Amino acid sequence: MMNIQLFYYKYHNEKRVEAIAPSHIHYFDLTICLKGELSYCVDGKKVVVPEESAILMPPGTKRQRFLSEHATEYASFNFLTEERLDVPLLLEDCVRNDVKLMIFSCNELKNDPTGYSEEELESIAVSILCSLKRQAKNGKMSAVTLGIERFIRENYSEKLSLKTICGDLSYSPTYCDALFKKEKGESIINYLIDYRLNKAKELLLENRLPLLEISDVTGFSDYNYFSRQFKKRTGVTPLKYRLEFNR
Repeated sequence: MMNIQLFYYKYHNEKRVEAIAPSHIHYFDLTICLKGELSYCVDGKKVVVPEESAILMPPGTKRQRFLSEHATEYASFNFLTEERLDVPLLLEDCVRNDVKLMIFSCNELKNDPTGYSEEELESIAVSILCSLKRQAKNGKMSAVTLGIERFIRENYSEKLSLKTICGDLSYSPTYCDALFKKEKGESIINYLIDYRLNKAKELLLENRLPLLEISDVTGFSDYNYFSRQFKKRTGVTPLKYRLEFNR
């Protein structure tokens, strides 16, 4: 397990992103963009961090962030480690639902009136780094698989079939499914169901929408099917999952 010393964490959900003056940092700065985008100058080069992407700036980096008038949701981790982090500066399109849920957990810990331990936050931050590194390696996957993932992320709430998902690709659905399974270890439809369920988990944790609406907005037109799949893959019903995490 990677060891880090985390000394700063903050979640931002702002209508306006404030600028940061140019300066050399003496720590790792991991900033994860959940919605919107962030714009930096890193060692003299402009770098834009789009939605569902991250930037990891190592110690010694000359960092500047530009003012943005657009609403942006992002989380920042500052830490030190003696371990080598073989990660690119920009981790584009690497932020998956597991990372979002872990950031939600960090927020819950920070807002806990009974207090929290730095060790807990550090453990979550390490898990986030590992997930981002894993997704960065997945960048070596074929354009077909990456296109399917992107299509599902953008259209998961719609009524989808294997033919619909593969419709814009130049290969048959059968070929696409076989290639996707070879590279991802699961079928396209299974990936779609898991993606929808992870989105449902986010909404259940937010605890704002009724169960039927969560089922609908995550692409499950039949609530009973949604409930069966949720219990099959998590071991609990959607209602029990909500109650356990919103006591």
